[in-house]
Amino acid sequence: VSGFARGEFFKYDVTNRVLELSAQNGVTLTYQDSQIEAARVRYKEVDGNRLGQVWATGPGQFQTTVPGKPPQKLISTWQGNLTVEPHGDKQIMSLTGKARVQYGNSGSLDGEEIRLWLLEHQRDVDPRPDSPQDADYSPLYLLAQGNVDVHSPQLSGKTKKLEAWFEAAVTAATNPSSGGLGSTLTNAGGGSSASKRYQFQGDQVQLLFGMPPSGPPHLKDANISGTVRLAEATTAARAPLVLTGQQVLLQRANADNSVVSITGAPAQVAATDFSITAAAIQLDKRTNELLIDGAGTMSLPVDRDLNGNKLSAPQPVDISWQGSMNFDGLTVHFDRDVIAKTRHQQLRTSRLAVRLNQKISFLQRVDRQDIAVAGMDCTGGVTIDSTTIEGERQTAVDRLQIDNLSVDQTTGRIQADGAGWLSSIRESTTDEIGANLEPVDRNQQLVYMRTEFQHGISGNLNEREVVFNEQVRCIYGPVDQWTDELNFNRPEGPQGREILLTCRRLSLRQMGEIRGRRNIELEAV
Repeated sequence: VSGFARGEFFKYDVTNRVLELSAQNGVTLTYQDSQIEAARVRYKEVDGNRLGQVWATGPGQFQTTVPGKPPQKLISTWQGNLTVEPHGDKQIMSLTGKARVQYGNSGSLDGEEIRLWLLEHQRDVDPRPDSPQDADYSPLYLLAQGNVDVHSPQLSGKTKKLEAWFEAAVTAATNPSSGGLGSTLTNAGGGSSASKRYQFQGDQVQLLFGMPPSGPPHLKDANISGTVRLAEATTAARAPLVLTGQQVLLQRANADNSVVSITGAPAQVAATDFSITAAAIQLDKRTNELLIDGAGTMSLPVDRDLNGNKLSAPQPVDISWQGSMNFDGLTVHFDRDVIAKTRHQQLRTSRLAVRLNQKISFLQRVDRQDIAVAGMDCTGGVTIDSTTIEGERQTAVDRLQIDNLSVDQTTGRIQADGAGWLSSIRESTTDEIGANLEPVDRNQQLVYMRTEFQHGISGNLNEREVVFNEQVRCIYGPVDQWTDELNFNRPEGPQGREILLTCRRLSLRQMGEIRGRRNIELEAV
């Protein structure tokens, strides 16, 4: 027996081969390995088609078996109506009214309307004449609309509209690119891509699944658009990586050569203490590169200031640029009109390269606490403005301007090329302006120094020593206000406590503290 029907009212049109079944408590219609339970069912046999035509009013449930190793149960429920109709070698199933499709253990889909295209293909012929197993069905295309909620081992979330395509999977060796939905999203942090899980929100979702000969389908590509939020599912102990924008494209999600492309107004990649914002962001796992072609901003924690000095606690640094950004896992390159800001410092340069203490692989999990800035290189002109605050009191203002600057955050070594100048105004002890001289203001003594040079700077920040090279001149003395400056070129020369110095090389060393202030020792050659 290949069919079974149960209900209170039964009608069968022999000529048209149409069966109608209804009951107050619902009916059951079984044909081969497919079954419908509903309030009312109308079924018509179709030659050469196993499922035929089905109309059913809800609430109801339909289930059938999808071949595979092992076979998967396809279960659909609805509150409105179900229709199943043949279309060539395909079967189209439509569900309305709080519809739900459950595909084995591979995931579920809820929506106000779900349409599923099933591909019919012949099974291996069973020589037994009484065998009803003459055809199989596998998913080909799915459309869901209205309050869509999707759950799968790799991707879960909510959207207004979802489309999914299913194609036979090929081996990794013959799958250089799926090419189905354009660019891509990736595993930005480690573990195998196939084991990663993402949670999403977006107005529209397009998915491409690979259907292996055995096992559940796997996500290959995804295109999420319209106010998108895509987050890596993590444990509570670790903050997720979150992507936001107007469109997130994910290609080859199950492979190690996947690429993430995010566009929006703006696009952003963020974690608890880290964020990147730009018009478009691309992450390529194959080349291990994070690319931004255009202006953007980045925020990340640092344990040293922009001069390389150790901070008492990590602080965020905000970096903006107008050209482009490229990160290869070890060095971040920022191009054109680069500005880096901390709480009390600002750096401006044409090009900035920031080196990390270890290379990050986008294929592996990395503990962000182990990552630190190892050094930075500034080229095309550099200006650094620094303000020192102790408690709520401003105690120093410094400014450096030079052609190029390199700072090794690990060793403290600094190297700068070309001509430039350094100015400093700060609170001082009377020892700094002469032990026998009266201070300008006993409440706040300010001392100003400006050093100009022609052939760069060298030194070591850890050892608190800086050397200015070639055609050096320095002016030093007390001032009344934080905005005051001393002039090298006054016709009358230095006045009062001012000191004017010219030399070939000038070394500055910070000495021990006096009343909480470090004195400076000058050595001129």
